[in-house]
This record gives sequence, structure tokens and C-alpha cells, in this order.
Amino acid sequence: MDDSSREVGAFGWRVVTDDKHATVHDETGAVQARIERTKTTTFTGFQAGWVEQGATTPMHLPDGTVSIVNGMKAAMRRSKHNGHAVVRGRRYEFVHESGRRSGLLRDGRRIADLRRTGFRTIKPVAVTVRSEIDRTDQLMIVVAQQCIRAGRDGAISAVLDAAATTRMHAYIVVSLLTGARTEEMRAPTWDRVDLKGAPHADPPRPSSIDVWHSVRDGRDTKTTKSRRTLRLVARCVEVLTEHAAQQEIDRAICR
Repeated sequence: MDDSSREVGAFGWRVVTDDKHATVHDETGAVQARIERTKTTTFTGFQAGWVEQGATTPMHLPDGTVSIVNGMKAAMRRSKHNGHAVVRGRRYEFVHESGRRSGLLRDGRRIADLRRTGFRTIKPVAVTVRSEIDRTDQLMIVVAQQCIRAGRDGAISAVLDAAATTRMHAYIVVSLLTGARTEEMRAPTWDRVDLKGAPHADPPRPSSIDVWHSVRDGRDTKTTKSRRTLRLVARCVEVLTEHAAQQEIDRAICR
């Protein structure tokens, strides 16, 4: 399995993630930044989770290295998940306003709004540019869009860690990180799960799960129009791979 994932961002830029870095490529394919995974940083698919208050995540640029600084504690309200980075003499601030909306400021002026729309996690965060921008601004908008999304990463991580030793681990991880509802998680079968995706296709196709059934009160309540496909981020792929292997072991024991 290819351990990297790719996501098309704003302006035709792309972010390629693996277990060590999130690498930002511009529309020509040139590398414009590489964000490190640190001990206090959690990557969840294309998300870089916030670090401890005042701690930093290194971001390497072609002309030097800067740091993305978290200004608030990870487990506080979404509206307080703010951070900043000083890049090429400019101060960029990431302002998280809700679980679906955030903004990017340059030297105190708002230059972009970022909003997650709908419930399909396979859809990218929408970007609305609010000011004239240049290449450095484009870079930081893509970083905000693909690597620093809104949400209570600290609180979610605590739940996921607590569930790691239970038989419900895979169910809990996939439910939390995809947004799938309880009744939707009763029905999936392995033929509706794609753990590999097609990261080198054009456009890339991420790992995903088809949520085509919803079992409630003993019957399927899904309609054709309400079917959806949810992206599986790296942690989901990992736990589902382990879950499939454990199922094979259980079957072998029962034979």
C-alpha cells in the first residue's frame, strides 16, 4: 500500500502527505514548502493537528525554515484554535471560528475565508479570497486549507486513544474521522471499502468508504440520493487494515 496521499488544493496546488511530512507543490509541481510531523503534531489524512500551546511545527521553504506556532491549547473551544506563522516578513494568522469555518489574516488583514461544506469529507475545504494576493499568500492559503483545518483535534485524539484497546476501535475511529452516523456504520461490507485508493491517478482518488446503506429499526432507510462516499484518512486506513487482519485470525480460530 502506498502510504502517501494527495489532495488538490486552491490555485491548482497539491499537498502530498505521508507519515513524516505534508509537502506543498505549486501548479507546476515545484515544491514550495514541507511541513514536518513533530512529536506533538498529529496528522490525520490531510490535517495537521495543533501542537501544545506555544509549541511549533517546522515548515521548510526553499529560502529558509519558519515555524507554525499554536497560540492556544489543543482541547479548548474551536474558536480558540488560533495560530500564526511569520513568512518572508509577513505575519499570517489562522483564525478558527467554528468546526466548519476559519480565516487567514496577513498582517492583521483578512485575505481568505475557508469553509467546509456538506458532509462528504472527500470534498475539499472551499476558499474565498478576500484581498489581492501573491505567491506567498497562495502558499499560506493552501497550507491553511489542506493542513490546518478547523476542529477539536485535541479532544478527538483523546477519545481515539481511549478507544484503542476496545473491540469497537475501528468503528469509533471511522465514525469520528469521517462523520458517518451510527446507523450508517451498521451496514458497510468490505466490498464497499477502498483502502488503497489511486494516489497517482489524475485526479488522485483517496481511500474511501461507500456509505450506501443506513440500517434503522431493522430496515434500510437510505435512498439513492442520500448515498455518499467518505474519504478515509490515514488513521482510518490503518485501523481498518488491522481490523480486517483480526477478522481473518478470528475466522481461522473458529474453523
